[in-house]
Amino acid sequence: MKRMSNEPLVCALVLIAVCSAIPVRGCPLCFGSSRLEPTLADDVRDAHDVVVANGTGEPDTLEIAAVYKGDAVLKGDHVNASDIHDAGPRILCRTSTHAPWASLGAAGGPLDGFVHVVLGLPATPPATDAEWYERLERFRPYLGDSDPRLARSALTEWARAPYRVLTAQHVDGEKLGAWLMNPAQADAQLMLSVMRDAFGGTNDTRHISDDTSASRTAPVSAPQTP
Repeated sequence: MKRMSNEPLVCALVLIAVCSAIPVRGCPLCFGSSRLEPTLADDVRDAHDVVVANGTGEPDTLEIAAVYKGDAVLKGDHVNASDIHDAGPRILCRTSTHAPWASLGAAGGPLDGFVHVVLGLPATPPATDAEWYERLERFRPYLGDSDPRLARSALTEWARAPYRVLTAQHVDGEKLGAWLMNPAQADAQLMLSVMRDAFGGTNDTRHISDDTSASRTAPVSAPQTP
């Protein structure tokens, strides 16, 4: 099959390189102006406290069972959960000691592991390529995750890396193709397309625009609600 010219790919990579210097939550050209809000990873990183809370049997009340981030003395405290209507152990966070608690989702499973990955990151941004490589590896398992919040967080972290670091990575081309066809990834099509060409080794990129259009018009599953 005849390959497309490399010109569009080069242009896209230049745009991503330029955007990497812009102090926003991810590249605006990769994710669209509507996706500049903080990711789940940003919420966890910026939170004052992150805890796990269980039901107490009392209405609108949860008890903190574990503290992932914050003062250990929080363990055992009761939380007003009038705005949290989910059953079972929950991961909660708040932005300050006086802010209301918000539920991130059920404790355990991928979300629990993701929160630990974020909280285990160094306090300062990567300063060397080696530090970037380590950071991307931590988020690699969540690329294309079935939870759109985890997938978007991981892809945003990759989009923030320097171009030279990205080109040293390998991402399976078939996986990238599947993510391109996923309607939940519609806002990240440019970044995914660039990754597919640069790292996937695919021999046919002619249908990327068709795949993108199809995914944008396909029904989108409702996001997972904590």
